[in-house]
Amino acid sequence: MKLKPLFAIGALSALALAGCSTPVESEPEPTQTAEAGPTLDSLYAAAKEEGSLTWYCHDPEVICNAVADGFEAEYPGVSVDVVRLASSEMAARFIAEKESNAPTADFLQGSSVVFFKQGLEDGLLTNYTEAGIPGFDQFPKEWVNPDGFPVALTAWVIAYNTDLVEKADVPASYEGLADPRWAGGKILMPDPTVSSAYPSGLATVAERFGGDKWLQALADQDPVYVTAGMIPASASLAAGEAELQGIANVPALVDLQSKGAPVDYVIPKQVTGSYYIWGLNAEAAHPNAARLFAAYIITEDANKIQFATNPGGVTAFLSPGDGVEVVLPDSKFESQSEIDRINAILVS
Repeated sequence: MKLKPLFAIGALSALALAGCSTPVESEPEPTQTAEAGPTLDSLYAAAKEEGSLTWYCHDPEVICNAVADGFEAEYPGVSVDVVRLASSEMAARFIAEKESNAPTADFLQGSSVVFFKQGLEDGLLTNYTEAGIPGFDQFPKEWVNPDGFPVALTAWVIAYNTDLVEKADVPASYEGLADPRWAGGKILMPDPTVSSAYPSGLATVAERFGGDKWLQALADQDPVYVTAGMIPASASLAAGEAELQGIANVPALVDLQSKGAPVDYVIPKQVTGSYYIWGLNAEAAHPNAARLFAAYIITEDANKIQFATNPGGVTAFLSPGDGVEVVLPDSKFESQSEIDRINAILVS
């Protein structure tokens, strides 16, 4: 789909979706009607009774804290306990805590579609529709994944070493990464076996360039796979170890540029990226505070805070630029069997 600049949504104080979960007797119950979920005001009142929530966040800590500060300023009396975790670590920790009935997150933000999908199916997580989040009925549906979770992207740009490559020669799309010009170890890539986001995202855009045939052509370029991920790959690019980085995150490149490194990037004509996914603990210790935070984090104000230091953020409110098509990773490539099949091509 084509991303329109700056989507607008209505005020989150509007009545929202039907079907919010029924609170247990010991929990404060926000005002609601039979046809809609709680109002934002009544949810805030109930959240203040709970006092706090715990948020597992996969952003850098400074960003997590900035969003938490914005929420606490908007809703005094409800504090956010931030726990910064890598997405893979988050999944393992949350599941272990649920299985042992240990204290855990009320609200989660990660990048693993598989974790959020499986968590929903297993009853560990709940999506925005089931939770009856105020304002979610006005959130752009193209930014809601098939499992009912709102999403955003950190765009994958094509980076290059400016000492080795002229900008005019850099591929304008991912398709150009398969050009023989870049064969023989001239492309750095994060190891696709490290994160399911890589194979699912690459397979999604590959459908525009010939599917598995393009994936094989990319593998035949003999790219250098960096096991440690995108950020170390960008450092290797800056050191001149290759000419291109096939998929890179903007914040890491901006940080390197600030230190004088010879790196720059182009935004592909069809851009995909790593997911941001937001969801709730199905049995949260602070269910009303969790729902209030869920409503806040999908607002434009929260969006601007969260992506202020991420120029590569592509969201319901932030466009990657005119003429750029945003390609959300296709859920059909997110099963473990598909991930294994795609990786078998890429690392063959």
